[in-house]
Amino acid sequence: MRTPATDRATRPARLPTALLVVLGLLQLDCKGKPVASAPPPPAKGTFHAGTRAWEREASRAMTSWKEAAEHCQKLELAGGRWRLPTRDELVDLASLAAAKPELHAQLGPGSRVWSATPVAGNPAAVWTVNPVTGTTLQSFPTDPLRTRCTREIPGAPSTRDPSAESADPQPTSELFTAAKRQWRLEPPDEEMTWEEARRHCEALTAAGGGWRLPTLTELESLLRVRDRNETVARLPGLYAVHWSGTVMWCEREGDGGTDECDKLDPPGDCEPCFASAMNFHSGAAYPAGLGARYRVRCVRPIAP
Repeated sequence: MRTPATDRATRPARLPTALLVVLGLLQLDCKGKPVASAPPPPAKGTFHAGTRAWEREASRAMTSWKEAAEHCQKLELAGGRWRLPTRDELVDLASLAAAKPELHAQLGPGSRVWSATPVAGNPAAVWTVNPVTGTTLQSFPTDPLRTRCTREIPGAPSTRDPSAESADPQPTSELFTAAKRQWRLEPPDEEMTWEEARRHCEALTAAGGGWRLPTLTELESLLRVRDRNETVARLPGLYAVHWSGTVMWCEREGDGGTDECDKLDPPGDCEPCFASAMNFHSGAAYPAGLGARYRVRCVRPIAP
């Protein structure tokens, strides 16, 4: 004999209507876990790079560091919540732009902008970064510079790889491992011009070859590893100025002017005229004439 009690015991349990509505609004994967929603598209006057939104144009006004921070805090563009970016965030922006020509084009002409990062051990200086070239320099807080504000993108997945700044040095007689790269352990004793450094790395046959000059972003990663890993910090030659393979292009003499030499793939009437160098003592990076003489630290991908 069926009773209301046995009916309740045998029929399938029904979820509350409110819960069904909530579940209907969620996208679930095959295991029933919520799927992260896509981040919203860039608002007018902004662009996205990685997990961050940026002002499309750096400020035209040249301001002090304090005024730059106040500008970002008061910026009402696309709903506000802006701030000064850190040095690492600006260097990451330069790294992303170097790999994506469409993003590189959005940055416009290169100029240094303020970061929110003071120079460690020097309270009278602040890091400034050119997000087009990745150049990082120390500046006095009262210097007049441009500003490019940033903010987080809600729901954006992280694109920064923490292992890119990890270190398992395992130094051998020829190389060590850091920042997901293999590096020459003993750099040459003599300083070289940029062209000499480039040829030296490409001709190097140690440990199977495949060496090259590191990019500025790779040197920045190695610097971060050195500051956090005692084993790497004790390795030879990591407190000098090093060449990078990151170059800036200029028009060839006598070929007529061109305004396209700052492109990633410049036309034939351009040639490299500067290369970025990294000072491992101060942490500064800057463009240097190709005839300058600096130390060389060759790099290659980790062999599979």
